Amino acid sequence: MILNRVVSQLCPDAPLATHFATGVKNLIPMIFCHGNKVNAEEHYGVPMIMASHGYCVFSPTFMDKTACHATDKDGNDIPWEDCPIPPTTASGEMNQEFWDYFKDNCFKKRVAEINKMGEELHQEGFSHKVLGFPSQTVFDTSKCFIGGQSFGGWTAVMASLGDQPYFKACLAHDPAHAPHRLDVLNDKIDVKIPTHIVQSSGFFGAMAPMAFNYKTGFEEYDVLVKNLSVRIPDARLEALILADSSHTD
Repeated sequence: MILNRVVSQLCPDAPLATHFATGVKNLIPMIFCHGNKVNAEEHYGVPMIMASHGYCVFSPTFMDKTACHATDKDGNDIPWEDCPIPPTTASGEMNQEFWDYFKDNCFKKRVAEINKMGEELHQEGFSHKVLGFPSQTVFDTSKCFIGGQSFGGWTAVMASLGDQPYFKACLAHDPAHAPHRLDVLNDKIDVKIPTHIVQSSGFFGAMAPMAFNYKTGFEEYDVLVKNLSVRIPDARLEALILADSSHTD
């Protein structure tokens, strides 16, 4: 409960900027996905920055028990729950069953929640009827995009698979692909929309030996990028590695 009310620089119920309220500029929606062991309130920094650039940011706290604290629609607590399977084998190797647990029990729920939110955002009159924005506001879902960090970065990638109708671009910081690493290696990550991936140089080392060492992490990242470069048309893929950076930078 200690993180249930985080003091931030946000202004609750502040008025919409005039150029958006009057329809001079279109308001573009974005969904931002938090990582493991945090929630939307703790991870408010990126949404705040994106909102300051003029985006309408929706940042859900997921109910898959990866959030440090969450509540359901009735206000009941959903505590973070540790995986019951050890991350490493008796010999100290990565335990794929550990990641399969997150693949089957967490990411499916996360993507289902994102799809529901995407569907709601695209309903006619959503910005006026649900958000209470002025009738002149142009809520431009034709440019709606998704992003996230760590587990959230990979959630954004998984919500972008195939011919989904909601998102036109994907932004991922340190996407934690370990739960789907076999799908990565077997070229099953079918993303077709413009995608921007930023990988910190220290992330894979921080995940060892639970998921990767530096070598295997970057090798699998390279496979992912090469496969996506074929699937995403017109070279609309950017994949970066930031030197001397960590997962929380």
